[in-house]
Amino acid sequence: DIYNGLLVICDDKLIFVKRGSGKKRVETLIERDISEISTYTMGRVDDYHEGITFTLNNKEELQFSSKSIKNEEEALNRALKWS
Repeated sequence: DIYNGLLVICDDKLIFVKRGSGKKRVETLIERDISEISTYTMGRVDDYHEGITFTLNNKEELQFSSKSIKNEEEALNRALKWS
Protein backbone atom coordinates (compact mmCIF):
# COMPACT_ATOMS: atom_id res chain seq x y z
CA ASP A 1 0.00 0.00 0.00
CA ILE A 2 1.14 3.52 -0.74
CA TYR A 3 -0.01 6.31 1.55
CA ASN A 4 0.33 10.03 1.15
CA GLY A 5 1.72 11.42 4.38
CA LEU A 6 4.54 12.99 6.28
CA LEU A 7 7.72 11.38 7.59
CA VAL A 8 8.77 12.98 10.89
CA ILE A 9 11.99 12.38 12.81
CA CYS A 10 12.00 13.91 16.26
CA ASP A 11 13.90 13.17 19.46
CA ASP A 12 14.29 9.39 19.36
CA LYS A 13 11.40 8.44 17.04
CA LEU A 14 10.73 7.97 13.34
CA ILE A 15 7.03 8.60 12.73
CA PHE A 16 4.89 8.44 9.57
CA VAL A 17 1.56 10.22 9.76
CA LYS A 18 -1.28 10.77 7.31
CA ARG A 19 -4.31 12.99 7.32
CA GLY A 20 -7.06 11.61 9.48
CA SER A 21 -10.79 11.95 9.16
CA GLY A 22 -13.31 13.66 11.43
CA LYS A 23 -11.93 14.86 14.76
CA LYS A 24 -8.73 12.89 14.23
CA ARG A 25 -6.67 15.41 12.25
CA VAL A 26 -3.69 13.11 11.80
CA GLU A 27 -3.27 9.36 12.07
CA THR A 28 0.02 7.70 12.98
CA LEU A 29 0.71 4.78 10.63
CA ILE A 30 4.27 3.92 11.67
CA GLU A 31 6.25 4.74 14.79
CA ARG A 32 9.69 3.30 15.49
CA ASP A 33 12.55 4.14 17.81
CA ILE A 34 15.56 5.52 15.95
CA SER A 35 17.66 2.95 17.81
CA GLU A 36 15.84 0.24 15.79
CA ILE A 37 17.28 1.58 12.50
CA SER A 38 20.49 -0.11 11.41
CA THR A 39 20.91 1.60 8.03
CA TYR A 40 19.14 3.32 5.16
CA THR A 41 19.50 3.48 1.40
CA MET A 42 18.22 6.01 -1.09
CA GLY A 43 16.94 5.01 -4.51
CA ARG A 44 13.91 3.36 -6.04
CA VAL A 45 11.35 2.03 -3.55
CA ASP A 46 9.19 0.55 -6.32
CA ASP A 47 8.98 0.63 -10.12
CA TYR A 48 7.82 4.26 -10.20
CA HIS A 49 9.02 6.08 -7.08
CA GLU A 50 12.32 7.32 -5.68
CA GLY A 51 12.65 7.39 -1.93
CA ILE A 52 14.30 5.91 1.12
CA THR A 53 14.41 2.43 2.62
CA PHE A 54 15.18 2.09 6.32
CA THR A 55 16.47 -1.33 7.39
CA LEU A 56 15.73 -2.16 11.00
CA ASN A 57 17.86 -4.28 13.31
CA ASN A 58 15.41 -7.19 12.84
CA LYS A 59 15.91 -6.90 9.01
CA GLU A 60 12.41 -5.43 8.48
CA GLU A 61 12.36 -2.71 5.82
CA LEU A 62 10.36 0.51 5.91
CA GLN A 63 10.05 2.28 2.56
CA PHE A 64 8.97 5.86 1.93
CA SER A 65 8.69 7.57 -1.43
CA SER A 66 10.13 11.05 -1.74
CA LYS A 67 11.41 13.04 -4.67
CA SER A 68 13.53 15.32 -2.50
CA ILE A 69 14.95 13.07 0.26
CA LYS A 70 18.24 12.60 -1.59
CA ASN A 71 18.80 16.37 -1.34
CA GLU A 72 18.27 16.24 2.43
CA GLU A 73 20.71 13.50 3.41
CA GLU A 74 22.81 15.77 5.64
CA ALA A 75 19.70 16.94 7.54
CA LEU A 76 18.49 13.31 7.76
CA ASN A 77 21.78 12.21 9.34
CA ARG A 78 21.56 15.09 11.85
CA ALA A 79 17.96 14.16 12.71
CA LEU A 80 18.98 10.52 13.22
CA LYS A 81 21.95 11.77 15.29
CA TRP A 82 24.32 9.87 13.01
CA SER A 83 26.61 12.81 12.32
